[in-house]
Amino acid sequence: LKIKVAEALSHSKAMLSHKHAMEGFTPTHDYHDLGSFEDMALAMVDIAYDSEELEYLNDASEKSHKITEDHIWQELESVKDAILSKKEIMVILPKEYGNRKKIAHYIAQAKIDLLNWNFDSILFLILEKPTETISYHNIVRFISPEDLLKLTEEIKPSLILNLSEDAKISINSTTTKIISLAPIKHLNSDSYTQYNSHSLTSDKNYFPSLGHINYEIEATSNSIDETWIIGNEITKASKLFLDISSYDFKEVNLKINTFNDIDSIFQKKNALPKLIFSYKNESELNYAEQILLEIATKYSVEIKYASSPQLIFIKRNNSSYNYEDKFYPAWQEFLKNTMNSNFS
Repeated sequence: LKIKVAEALSHSKAMLSHKHAMEGFTPTHDYHDLGSFEDMALAMVDIAYDSEELEYLNDASEKSHKITEDHIWQELESVKDAILSKKEIMVILPKEYGNRKKIAHYIAQAKIDLLNWNFDSILFLILEKPTETISYHNIVRFISPEDLLKLTEEIKPSLILNLSEDAKISINSTTTKIISLAPIKHLNSDSYTQYNSHSLTSDKNYFPSLGHINYEIEATSNSIDETWIIGNEITKASKLFLDISSYDFKEVNLKINTFNDIDSIFQKKNALPKLIFSYKNESELNYAEQILLEIATKYSVEIKYASSPQLIFIKRNNSSYNYEDKFYPAWQEFLKNTMNSNFS
């Protein structure tokens, strides 16, 4: 038995072994590598007539143990070196991940799937202590912001993807690329990109947040005769554009600055509006407003911009099919151009 061989060697005990039992260990005595049970029996007879051979066997066992132990440590060091030399991708997940009532969970799950499809070496981190009421996937690791700084210095990841609104990220590496859904305050990095979740035009930073993931709340299955308004009235003409576009829908002014604002509006309304009207230009939208418009696009809500009054009588073709047809190529371009991936 190999376990008995390991036990004997580790205690430097005299040992006779069949060569099959010694596989994986280094024999340092002829009696460690006997070819048959008959040879083992003959060896025991020899020892019975010459007990001094036991001392040589004790020394041989100690030597074999030392060689085996050195080999193990060498392999562990090589594994460590391989891990540290491999350019990891770090993903900072939102603390809401695992809570299916929160939009942040669905955004995180979409990116987890996408990265797992395309990269081998990924660390999924949450910069908070786990919440007892949430069941987390076993891929998630919980660390403090201070430990994140130490970890980035140790493994020097090629990329950090931040999906948290309030992550405190601080790194000293000048080679680590950082891509973030939300702005990161006080970040000292020369390679930082905040991606866009919603875009009407060709935008190199367009990286849809939801993709293939369905937002599993009841609101996405219901519709109400309302126009949700983003931003403030700019001119009388823009207000006229809104009034004509809204038909007889109730107009609701929104203040959307965080994920919680999105969760709250859907919890309150339990439905999607017939129209979303934005006084803001596309470039003026904050990350949470972009997420709301992405949800609208995914679930076929009409969207109009005050900056495009020429479309006053044209209903924009905004079916979910268009979103499903659009997000995948956008992911492909973003991964290829910004994350240096061979997207499959």
